[in-house]
Amino acid sequence: MKKTLLLIVLLLFVLTGCKNEEESEKSEYLAMKSDLLAKEEFTDTSDIVCDITFSLDRLDEEKVTYSVILNNPKENMNDIKAIVVHNYYTEEVFPTIGLFDKSTDLLVNGQNDKDSSVELTGNIETTNDIDNLDLELKILIEYKTDSGEVKDIYYKTT
Repeated sequence: MKKTLLLIVLLLFVLTGCKNEEESEKSEYLAMKSDLLAKEEFTDTSDIVCDITFSLDRLDEEKVTYSVILNNPKENMNDIKAIVVHNYYTEEVFPTIGLFDKSTDLLVNGQNDKDSSVELTGNIETTNDIDNLDLELKILIEYKTDSGEVKDIYYKTT
């Protein structure tokens, strides 16, 4: 009986801990999303320490996929957290890295493909032709330098 009670108490602690972590991740996502959607001033391109490229592809008649790729860092970018938002209506979660999953590093001398690029991918529901999309992507990248300093990059496509 005591073992069963102890097991139940331990399970409750585990479930409560998982729920708290999930709520924390959700809160951080919502804060980053709100911050980025409201942002009107962006990092000067000369201060961006990596290449940021994006591409668009049509998935089907009603959906376009977009990819944002971070690569070629000028300094080591450790524990990256990033989010991409856009100006189209969506019920989907915007693409992130390091919020709901493990953060990643983007290293100057990456030993493999995982260390040399980061890709965030999402979808937009639209029948508009890709060439005529009035798409605006905003990207927030938070990372730590090798010395532990936390830096932010705010980027907007033009």
